[in-house]
Amino acid sequence: MNFFARLLSWRPLPWIAAGALIALVMTWTVTATPRYRSAALLQVQPQESSSGLGDALATVPGGALLGLSRDGLETEMGVLRSRRVIDAVIDSLALTVRRVSPATGRDSLVKVTLVDGSEAEGTLTLTREDAGAFRLTAEDLLPALTLPESVAPGDSFLVGNVQIRLLPTLRDAGARRVTLQLTPRYSARRSLLDRLEMMRPSTGAQLIAVTFDDADPTIAARALDVMIGEYIRYTSRAAGGDARATADELRRQRDTLTRALAAAEEKVRRYQERTGLVVPEEQAAAQVKRYAVLRGQVDALGVEHDALARMLTIVRERSAEGTRTGAYRQLATFPTLISNRAIQDLLVALTELENDRSALLLLRSEQNADVRQVTARITEIEEQLQQLGAQYLEALDGQLTPLRSSLAQIDTELLALPEQQMALVRLLRDQKILNEGYVALEKQVRQTEMLDAIRRDAIRVVDAPVAAHPDDPQFPKPAVHLVLALVLGMSVAGAIIALRSAVTPAREANPTAVDSPATSV
Repeated sequence: MNFFARLLSWRPLPWIAAGALIALVMTWTVTATPRYRSAALLQVQPQESSSGLGDALATVPGGALLGLSRDGLETEMGVLRSRRVIDAVIDSLALTVRRVSPATGRDSLVKVTLVDGSEAEGTLTLTREDAGAFRLTAEDLLPALTLPESVAPGDSFLVGNVQIRLLPTLRDAGARRVTLQLTPRYSARRSLLDRLEMMRPSTGAQLIAVTFDDADPTIAARALDVMIGEYIRYTSRAAGGDARATADELRRQRDTLTRALAAAEEKVRRYQERTGLVVPEEQAAAQVKRYAVLRGQVDALGVEHDALARMLTIVRERSAEGTRTGAYRQLATFPTLISNRAIQDLLVALTELENDRSALLLLRSEQNADVRQVTARITEIEEQLQQLGAQYLEALDGQLTPLRSSLAQIDTELLALPEQQMALVRLLRDQKILNEGYVALEKQVRQTEMLDAIRRDAIRVVDAPVAAHPDDPQFPKPAVHLVLALVLGMSVAGAIIALRSAVTPAREANPTAVDSPATSV
């Protein structure tokens, strides 16, 4: 306590402590290994999902401000930080090997490649010898491996899963010693993620700013370049693979539907050819009209047939079964027969013969040869009238028979038409459903192909990563560290002064406490 009180009472203590702290900070700033930053800017169009809880929460007022909505850019940032992308960077640049001394220009002196094998960790030191070769020493190397004692520029050697080749430029370089640090993959991955930063430059912007810090500016730029390339390849491959798989499945379904549609169309064609049913409504209307016309003809002919048959029956009865042919003259009064020209001619001839016979009977007897000849001619004409009536009745029967057959056929067709029409409707319905499905699948195939083409441009590199200038390190910043050192030094000096102010009144209140033997002890 006595020593602390005396030290605290030392007047220059605050300023010496502040100066020492400032000097320590600046010394660390000057001696610290600088880190260089490489930055890239990506324009990303996140893939939209069709549904989900995130979409529902996004519609809630203020949901986006509360972080309830789904942000596609966060997903893309997660892909950029994924093990797939990070490991691709580690494998491409062999980041499990870090150059410790000198800290920059690893790839300008040695070429490091990862190969198949077990991981190794430890420190390798290459020391230049007088002959121009480099002596190889290993420290804390696990597992224990047999390494060559010396390596010349241009030669290579294997350490676990790392192949190291000394470039010819190392022969002309001024470095006397090169130190390489081998670390496990998990350590390299953790170190890379610690130095990797991603952020959205502004709210609502579909942009991702990616930065990476490394002691070697070239490696920093190359790491970002490999990361962005792997990210774009994976995204395009994944999205393209999904789109291609969807398109292939849709094409397979479309082909299956095409075959089913062709079979349905063939069924419709065969059914229409078999039944003759093409336009059911119009065909049914035409059949009904035809049926009505035929029915009218049949009815008219039937009435005429029945009337003629009754007349012939009456005429036969009056003719005493054919012995009195004069009764057949009544057939000439039948409406249809009287309009016939042949009947009219026969009636005219019969009238003339009757007149001639009457004139002959006035002068001659019935036994007269002329009278008998005229009478025979009259009988002959009456028999012709009888034959004409019978023949006309047969003609009516000949007309009625096919008409009635046609009516029966139409009746059968009309009776079968509803069932045929229903069957055709079913076939056409199946064909229509298959056709609509085919059109829908064709649209989906086109949309999928269009989305696949759009996804290829979903990611664009706005600013490509570039290597930082050697005079522009991201860390340390001497001017910034000097200001921070001054602030920290002043804060420490102020704390010491405040502590002194708190201790001094207590010592003045008990001046003998400092010199007391017990206190000294």
